[in-house]
This record gives sequence, structure tokens and C-alpha cells, in this order.
Amino acid sequence: MDFRRNDYSAEGQCGIRTYLHADGDKRAGLVRLGVEIADLFRLTWGCALFLLLFSALPFAVAVDASGPAVEFAAKVVADEYADSMYPSREYGSRLVLYVGNSMDRVQNVSGPARIYIQFDLSMIPRHASVLFAEMQLFQMFAPGSSQTYEVHLVESAWNETEMDWPTQPPTSPDVLAVTSVPTTKDVWVSWNVTSAVQAWVNGDIVNHGFMIRIQNEQVGVANQASGFYSREYPKEEVHPRIRVLCHSQPPFTFLISTHVVGLPSELSTQITSGNQTTTVHGEGTGYMLFEAGNTQIITASEYVSASNSVRYHAKIRSFSATNDTEFTVTYEPQFLVTVKSEPSGLIEREWSHWYDLGARVETPPAREVAEEGADMRLVLDGWYVNNAWQDGNPISFMVNGPAVLTARYTTMYNVIVTSPFGKTAGSGWYAAGSSVEISVTPTYVHADGVLGYLGLGMTFDHWSGSFEDTSPATAITVNGPIRAEALWREDRSRLLLGIAGAIAFVLIVVVALRRRTRSSSS
Repeated sequence: MDFRRNDYSAEGQCGIRTYLHADGDKRAGLVRLGVEIADLFRLTWGCALFLLLFSALPFAVAVDASGPAVEFAAKVVADEYADSMYPSREYGSRLVLYVGNSMDRVQNVSGPARIYIQFDLSMIPRHASVLFAEMQLFQMFAPGSSQTYEVHLVESAWNETEMDWPTQPPTSPDVLAVTSVPTTKDVWVSWNVTSAVQAWVNGDIVNHGFMIRIQNEQVGVANQASGFYSREYPKEEVHPRIRVLCHSQPPFTFLISTHVVGLPSELSTQITSGNQTTTVHGEGTGYMLFEAGNTQIITASEYVSASNSVRYHAKIRSFSATNDTEFTVTYEPQFLVTVKSEPSGLIEREWSHWYDLGARVETPPAREVAEEGADMRLVLDGWYVNNAWQDGNPISFMVNGPAVLTARYTTMYNVIVTSPFGKTAGSGWYAAGSSVEISVTPTYVHADGVLGYLGLGMTFDHWSGSFEDTSPATAITVNGPIRAEALWREDRSRLLLGIAGAIAFVLIVVVALRRRTRSSSS
């Protein structure tokens, strides 16, 4: 079955193995790496470079007697594979690049496939000294057994949307680099292409890219092929890439060193110039390499964000250079300060602004009573800094961190308690959400006149208005203006008792008088 006929879309675990051979034998890979470097430089420099390559720092900055090394990460600009099993097909838009020997048992065809790939190296200055160049492809489909893939230089231009097996461009017969790939997927596979990149940078040959093929191309075999993510794959972090380490080589090139001061270690800034960009973490140094004879303008990020309310600002962040130069970019903290009222719109002006450490912020004065009506008013509770009450109006704040300065107002509601009889309590202005106790005393009053003396009176019945309650003393929550009126009812129970008592008294008097009259007559 032809595993190359459909694009592979499954996502693999992206484990970057920087500057390691992909055969899984790290020690052997390191020995080979040291030998290759020793062919170009002193053994001591090779050891120093070895340590540099494994530091895993972006845009590596290692310093020895020859000065810092600058790393360029070149992007792929064209990639395709040519397949002998389907010679008339082009695969320039596929998500995966295949290389090696395979077989389609359904169609009974077999044969090798080759990868063609080209990178943009224009950001590397002409005649820079290339210390090490490594091409890396991410293997998402692994062969059944470990295979050896070799790299050749392409010698003429080609088009990834048109090339097929019969129209492959000519390639050099010389093997530029060789590596063995493992039988595991989701790993980076690397080739040392230092000599080719140096030749391209020097202008000795034209950059037409690389051709990758299996060392022993055969027909009639299967499971001797690998699949690598292409530049069309959606996740850029697994695209093919070249990482190139260079030294400055005067008088052809010059080096610019940008030192960063004042930035916390967990943050980073971007240093840019033309088509070069380097990332500097914390108080590090970024190095950039340029061709001599040009004026370069170097610019650092003006702001580096730490959070929504903390950032770092570089007041002087740009300079120009025509030769070896060192420059320092100093970052200073800034904090977001917001001045407002609650509810909003009750002070003269509200704003949010970034301030330097130690700056002073003056608030506008806040009105003691912002709004007032018959039943509602807004009364100033005070100024708060990050929810902590402050004395004074207005206030002055020295910036030592992010802050919210708030003129906080309390909504007050009018509570009115009335009654035609007795004495009421609870009327007044109260903050929204507070509790107030209203009452009326006494709960019984005598009527005026003789009937009042006889016991006729009025008794509290219930509260009416904003709420209903039968208790003469009750607690309510103030959620708005409140009107409470005590309603009374006529109470005759005492009058009846009074009348009965009066009748009894009259009867007693009448009986007593009669007895006295009888005694006198006898």
C-alpha cells in the first residue's frame, strides 16, 4: 500500500534535539561532531563550540578568544519530494515530505523517493565565518529499520509546484552530509551542512538548496522510507529549518552587541535590524552580525509586558552603527494607575495611565454629595487605594506598583416613618443595604373627651406603605426609599369595661342611699 499517497495529518510530540545525530546514540554523535569541527578549527575551539551547541539557548552567545558566536535560524522557502513510483506527480503542496525506498503492493509498484529543500540564508552577511550549520527535519513517519540518508547539493533552480521525477534538477555527485535515522517517530533528524552554507555565504556557489536521498536506492523493497513535516504543515515549530552559527570576519563583517539592563529574567525583548531578529532574556546580551559597508539601525522593543498592569519601558532603544559597537538598552518598570469613582462619572475626570516608579499622581477633588434628591443621595465615603481607605480629599499617591484610586460613594435612601398617634422612631437617611429598626410607641392611646375617660382608645394595627408588618417594632433592609405609616384601629374593649364599671358604681350608690333612707325613717 502506498503510504505516500495521502498527507499525514496526525500531530506528533515535538521533542527538539538540538545538534544531535538522530540515530539515538548521543555519544557517537558527539564524537562525529567534534571531528567535523576539528577539521575546520583547533580542537580547543571545537570543544568550546560543542558546549555552546548544547546550551539550548536561542541565538547562542558564547565568547572565546574569537569573540561571540551569532546564531541564525533560516526558514525553508521551498520543499517537495519526487517519487519514482508515481513519476508524473508533483508534491510541492503536501504536508509531509517522503524519502527512501517503499512499495505500493496494491498497484504493484516500488522505488525510491527524494526530498528537495531550499532555505533563505539572505540574513547571513557575506563572508561571515560559518562555524557550524545544521539542517533539521522532524520525522513523523519512521522506517522499519534504521536507514542512512545522504545530502547532495542541487546545482540549478527548481520549482516546487512543477517538479516531478523526470524533471528533477541536476545535483552534485559528492555526498555533502550523511546521517542515520532511527526507527522512532516524532524526533528531529540532523545533517551537518557547514561547508555548503559557508560556500553560499562566500558567494562561491549559488544556493539552489539540497537533495536528500537514501544511501542505497532500490526497487522492490518496502519500509525503508521516512516522512518529514513540510513547510506547509500548520505547526511552524516542526517545519524544516537550518541553524547556523557564525563568527564575525573583519573586514568583511562587523558585530553589534546589545546589552539589556533592568529586565527580569522571566521576560525577554526583541532586538531587530532589517531581516535579523534576536531574543534577549532578562539582563542578557544579543549579538547581530552584518556585512561591512552598511549602516545598521538597531531597535529594541519599546515595551515589554509583564502583566496587564506592569510593563518595562526602554526610553532610549534605538541606535545606528557601521562597525563593531556595543550598546546598552535600559528598561525601567511602569505601572498602570487608574483614577475613577464608584459609581463612575462622579468626579471631574477619570483616567488610566502608565507611570514610572516613584511618580506622583494627584486626584481631582471629589464632591461630598454628588447627587441629591428627595429620597436618594450619593455621599462620599472617601478615597481608596487598592481598596484601602485613605485620609483626605483629594489625595496624592506615589506610584510604587499598580494601583486603582477610587472615590467611593455610598448610596443613601430616605426612610420616612409616620403615625397619627404615638411617637415614631427610624426616620432618616440610611446606606443602601443597611438595616434599620422602625417603631411606634405606645401601641394604645386614649380617645379625647368623656369617652376617653371611659376607656375608648386607639390601638396600633399594622404598618402600611413600602412594606406590610403587624409588629409595632420591626427591622427592615434599606434597598430603596421607604415610606412606613402606622395604621390604627378603634379599641372599644376598655370602653365597655368602663361603662360596666360605671353602672356597677351607680347601682352600689343607689343601694347605699336606699339603706340609709330606711334607717332614718325607722
